[in-house]
Amino acid sequence: MNDKYIAKIKQMIMKKPSMTTLTKLEANDYTFVVKMWIKYKKTGRLLIDDYTIRSAFEFHKSDVDHIICYYSKDKEYALLLCKIFGKYINMQIPADTCNTFHSSAIATYL
Repeated sequence: MNDKYIAKIKQMIMKKPSMTTLTKLEANDYTFVVKMWIKYKKTGRLLIDDYTIRSAFEFHKSDVDHIICYYSKDKEYALLLCKIFGKYINMQIPADTCNTFHSSAIATYL
């Protein structure tokens, strides 16, 4: 991954999120969430019936640079679903600040 992508992600994630919401979705493994995203991107269908996740994925298809941070309850890491300079990038980061939630959560960064 190019340094310009990492720099942009760092810049965006250091800002206050533009939206934060709790979600009922708990994932044992973030691979499940990434697979859900790939299927949704291709077919428009979700593996589960969840309005919050559907809305996040629909937003993820937009052209604006953004990060969707998904934290699953009690996990050590959070998943970042990024779209930077038109490229989709997924990565995990330590969830140090997320563990104050007692539930799973989604935040978006612009």
